[in-house]
Parts: sequence; structure tokens; C-alpha cells
Amino acid sequence: MKIEKLLISLFFLSSFSSFSQSDSLSLTSRIEKTILLISKDSESFSKENLKKFIKEMKINNPKIVYAQAYHETNGFKSKVFKSNNNLFGMKVPRTRPTTAINQNDKKGYAKYKHWKESVLDYYYYQQYRNIELSSEKEYLVFLRKNYATDKKYIQKILKFAE
Repeated sequence: MKIEKLLISLFFLSSFSSFSQSDSLSLTSRIEKTILLISKDSESFSKENLKKFIKEMKINNPKIVYAQAYHETNGFKSKVFKSNNNLFGMKVPRTRPTTAINQNDKKGYAKYKHWKESVLDYYYYQQYRNIELSSEKEYLVFLRKNYATDKKYIQKILKFAE
């Protein structure tokens, strides 16, 4: 597990350092290798494993991100989560790198082979958007402006922030 964590961390740190269109083929290859590592992982989903993986990946504002996952999946019971391993209600992105596989359900939600790929895709989202916010308040402002269409989204996710 420690080797996997190191490889994944190195992969992601290098992925966004100088991303451009010409880098997309090599980046795609690195994404595929990372997905292969995760697909060999048999760790089943649990709230504890999710919290642990979010922290291992050094995702910005882990408490808020966990609360987003809880809210977006209706307490980890939603159809999109159960059928697509999609913790954040993410759709397949058009321009940024992604760990989603190319099969979408009727609503266009991203589909992942493993729940961890959904977390990694959220990490990609943060990196692509250059989110290096130091405070929870700044991150919530970002989410309000850029992530959700529901005007009460922040109030809703804050109920689940642990």
C-alpha cells in the first residue's frame, strides 16, 4: 500500500506541473497506469477508508470534500454512487484529465471502476482549477461560485463536515 501511495502521489504531482495539449498522450498513459494500480486494490468502500484516502491524496480541505461526497451520494446510498462508483456526482470532463471510463449513464455522470478513482478524479479537478486555497472559508466561496448550482449547497454540505 505504501508503494502504491508513493507512485500515485508522484504521478499526480508530476501530472500538472506543466500540462499542455502536447502532453495529453503521455498524461493519458500515466492515468492508465494509475488506474491499473487502483484496480488491483481490493479495499472496499467505507466512510473510514474514504476519509483515509482523501487525506493520503492530500486533497485540499478534506473535511469539506468528505462532506461533499456524503451529500452528493445521499449518505453513500445514491444510484450514481452504487452503479458508477461516483462519489461526487461528477460528469465526464471535456477538457481536463480524468480517471473516468468512457461509459456514461443517461445523465452523463462519470463512471469509475473503483471508488478511489472518483477521489482521484476530484483531485484532478482541484489541480486543474489550480485550487491552492489555504482556508476552509476560501474553499467554500470557490465551491459556491464554481461547483454547485444549488444556492443552498454550502449550507447542505456543512451539515456533514466532520
